[in-house]
Order: sequence, then C-alpha cells, then structure tokens
Amino acid sequence: MAAILSVFWRIVCLRDSPAALPASRVLFGLAWAAALGLALFKGAAVFGPRENVVYALVDAATQLGFLGGLLWWRARGRRFLQSATALGGANALLYVLSLPAYWVVVSDAWPRDSAWVVGAALFVFGVMVYGVMVFGHILRAALDWSTPPAMGAALVYAVANIWLLNVYLPGRLA
Repeated sequence: MAAILSVFWRIVCLRDSPAALPASRVLFGLAWAAALGLALFKGAAVFGPRENVVYALVDAATQLGFLGGLLWWRARGRRFLQSATALGGANALLYVLSLPAYWVVVSDAWPRDSAWVVGAALFVFGVMVYGVMVFGHILRAALDWSTPPAMGAALVYAVANIWLLNVYLPGRLA
C-alpha cells in the first residue's frame, strides 16, 4: 500500500506518469472511492446533503468523461484505467492537502478579514491551480502530448467544469 501511495505522490509532484500504476479495476475503485469520500467530506461544510452529492458526482463524472473522451479521440483508450486511477488518487491527495485550509476558510472561527482566512483561501486557490497542473500532467502522459496542449486542455476542462457546476449549483460556487 505504501508503494502505491508513493506512486500517487510522485504523480502529484509531477515526477511520474500514470503508467507507473498497475492497470487494476480494484485500485481504480479504491482511488475514486477515496476521492469521492473526501470530496463529500470537504463539501459538507458548504453544501446541503443533496447538493454535496450532486457536486461530487458531477465533478467526478466530468473529469472521467473528459479524460475518456480525449483518450478515445486520440485512439489511446487502453490507457484509460491507469490514467483514471492516477486522476482519482491525485484528487484524493490534493483534497487531503487542502482540507485543513479549506475548513479554516469556511468555518466561523475567525473573522472573514483575518490573516488566517486570507492565507488559507490563497492556499486553497493555489492547490486548485496546482490540481489543474496535475491533470495536465496526467493528460500529457496519457495522450503523448507536449506540455502546452495538455495544460491548455486541463485549463479548458477546469473552466468548463466551474461553469457546469455553477449551472447545477447556482450561486454556491461563484
């Protein structure tokens, strides 16, 4: 288990590719179960129960759909399982990394204009931007693209995903 977590960590650090992971449906399920569980835990502070589940499922479905669509378009469908597993594990690690700062931002323990809240919000934003970079890194490796188009595709996905989530959960994410 430590070896698998190490591979996920190296992927998040942009040092390894999804090909370093075994093509395992069980690992795919575990990675996405962890990512969805942490997304639900993180969203519990902001959304109601129904909105929280919708947010987590729409986010996961759009990521997997975007990844699968690009892999299908580029005739690299056999790489889906490893790439999707890497994406789920990376999401889970990024959620764990940002969770304490996220809770500082959404809690009422500090005044909204305190340095703690501002610093935590900047940290959460930085992790979100870094998450786009990690997704671009996974796309680059899975699609055999150079870095600029892969990062561009990840950025297009991020903007489209924010728009889509605002359609499903209006007023909560803007």
